[in-house]
Amino acid sequence: MASSMWRSGVFLCLCACGHGPSAVHEAAPSKVTAHYTVTNSDNFRGALVRVCLEGGPVRALVPIDGRVGARVRGASLDGDALDIRDDRIILRDSVGTDCIDYATRFERSWLPNHGSSALVVSQAQWLWRPKPFPESFDASVRFVLPSGTRAALPWPQAGGVYLPDRSAFFADTYTVFGAFEVRNFSIADTDVEVVHLGALPSDAAVRRWLDRAMRAAASIGPFPRDRVQFVLTPVEVSDDDAVFGMLRRGGGASILLVPSTNATREGLDRDWVAVQELSHLWLPRFHPRDRWISEGIATYLQEVLRARCGFQTETRAWERLAEGFERGRRSGTGRSLTAESRDMDRTGAYHRVYW
Repeated sequence: MASSMWRSGVFLCLCACGHGPSAVHEAAPSKVTAHYTVTNSDNFRGALVRVCLEGGPVRALVPIDGRVGARVRGASLDGDALDIRDDRIILRDSVGTDCIDYATRFERSWLPNHGSSALVVSQAQWLWRPKPFPESFDASVRFVLPSGTRAALPWPQAGGVYLPDRSAFFADTYTVFGAFEVRNFSIADTDVEVVHLGALPSDAAVRRWLDRAMRAAASIGPFPRDRVQFVLTPVEVSDDDAVFGMLRRGGGASILLVPSTNATREGLDRDWVAVQELSHLWLPRFHPRDRWISEGIATYLQEVLRARCGFQTETRAWERLAEGFERGRRSGTGRSLTAESRDMDRTGAYHRVYW
């Protein structure tokens, strides 16, 4: 995350890392297949979802994230209303082969105005999962959208249908709805999809920026992902070329990057935000209380890898590390790193956790 993001903690406060799935106390079915059809509702203010389940037993559909701001707005099975308790859709009988309909309302996007009508939301705002979650789970997601619009997710596709793996039902990722441009290319033996929202630097500048970041991250060894999605949402600022970035892993690697609308090739060449976010992919997901480990390693790598690839001098890399360590030493609330990591989105102790 870049310097202006440190001064704009509001973005991070709204985007805390999600917890892993809660423990399941009831016997899980051996296999369930779920086919989701997601239809735009009220000009992308919500979604109408039909999920057809095969197998079971499934006793409820539950949101994948307890922090989700959207709320389910009614559910039915064969036209008969289903009970909803704490956002859980209660199924009266164990499902064998049934189709459940439910409606959700999206919370207002927290993203800055990126000059695009497209909407970026977590899939947690429209994707409910079976409970108990099965040992074997195959899912497909099909979108029904207005003409001239599309959806973009970091999930594999076949014939226009998304095929998310089980991690998509336990961890956030970005869903982009609306009219936007997409670029596809390959870097460091990795398929890259770039979703453009709003005014951006030239395609050549963006390609060079991401190419350098990917090659820096891949200088450790073969890049740990076959595919990465970047969502670029520019913002009007005067002092930074890249404001901040965030990684989401639900069903695939998706990285949100917020460049300045005034970004230049030279400024993007100096960027470290994209390298830091990509560096996280070398690490597993950590519990929020342990974010000092993942953020600290990625912060270290952002300097070391850029020096290794000749994007900055070795001397400058050590200077930046020393400066960062001093910022971290001076900041924070004086508590343990565990406490700082757990609460940093509330306390703003980012320097302490990252450095």
